[in-house]
Amino acid sequence: GHVTGVQTCALPISTSSDTSETASFAPYQAETCEALARTVTTGTSGYLHAVAVTDRVGSRWATDGGPYTGVMYTRSGNDGATWTAAVRLNPATQHGDQAKVATSGKSVYVAWISQKRWVGWSGSLARTLYVRANANHGTGTWGSIKRLTSLTGRVGTPTIAASGANVYVAYTDSVTGSVKLAISRDRGATWSTVALGATTASSSSGRFGVPVVSATGTLVVVSWTANANWAIKARVSTNSGASWAAAVTLASAADSASSAATAVGRTAVAWASPDGIRVRTWKAGSWRADLIVVLPYTGQAYREAWWPAVSLSGTARIGVAFPACWADCSEAVASTRADLVWAESKDEGMTWYADQVLGSATVSSRRVNSYPSVRSEEHTSELQSRGLISYAVFCLKKK
Repeated sequence: GHVTGVQTCALPISTSSDTSETASFAPYQAETCEALARTVTTGTSGYLHAVAVTDRVGSRWATDGGPYTGVMYTRSGNDGATWTAAVRLNPATQHGDQAKVATSGKSVYVAWISQKRWVGWSGSLARTLYVRANANHGTGTWGSIKRLTSLTGRVGTPTIAASGANVYVAYTDSVTGSVKLAISRDRGATWSTVALGATTASSSSGRFGVPVVSATGTLVVVSWTANANWAIKARVSTNSGASWAAAVTLASAADSASSAATAVGRTAVAWASPDGIRVRTWKAGSWRADLIVVLPYTGQAYREAWWPAVSLSGTARIGVAFPACWADCSEAVASTRADLVWAESKDEGMTWYADQVLGSATVSSRRVNSYPSVRSEEHTSELQSRGLISYAVFCLKKK
């Protein structure tokens, strides 16, 4: 299969009805995964929805005392060829960060955290989780902002998923290490919270589980990092989160946090390992053995893989987008080089198509292509033939 509609995270930003800011030249900073979603109108037509965080507000850079970083939403009605003017979703009086997006039907949901400082970051200060919804493909008025956690607590790395009227936001309580899931049964109007696990991994910002949630129909999966070795755990619900199977350790150690995906009757969780990308799939109540996506050779000798994004469609198709590094693989120096690679299987990982490079670090305008988000879907065309469309958005760093 081939990936179409590839967009970098340098999305356009200009004046919108929801904000007085203008910053048509401002690049956005993409967060890890869940930056891209899609709603369908009729047939194969629909909208792509993207969110990101910008620290360029009007003609000024964000500072601790203002202006404040924006959680920006934009959509495309032509498979990413052009994008609408960006809309700021978080208050202009707060720093927003770690923005994520999910869709179900016509509804679009965006989650983010607020933080006290941007330049003088302090991991000990409060970080609060918020959600906002739109009921009509991202057009018109957005609903009121919903606060999901305490104003004095510390939230880490939220992710969001939606299916039917149900919305799910997974996050870490950075004070206690509890991995939690906020659930709405009424399209984001009211919320409840359940604890699914815990992590002992920690940093100066507190405990981090980097949980990921995905949902299709009544099937929900949450995976997270459980300790300092980046062990990967997961729990599955088959009744929209009313009850959960016991936590399963999918990997005793990993080189990255996990990515999760669902399709009808099956789930997948992926992570980076020293030999490439590993994927575990769940079907009919049980987890299957690891699938290994070996680092490809596409003109470069890749040294390691980073944070993947996994996608499922149909009954057997698996796709994984991941950064593959081939020079100075610290992701912190000017000489670092990492391509974005796409791997795909049509038979649950038994065989794989030749890998494709979606973002090349040999292009002079970028050196690191990372933090991908992927959405795949099957559709029925006017001729009643089935086809697969995949969309990818990723973050790039210039030389």
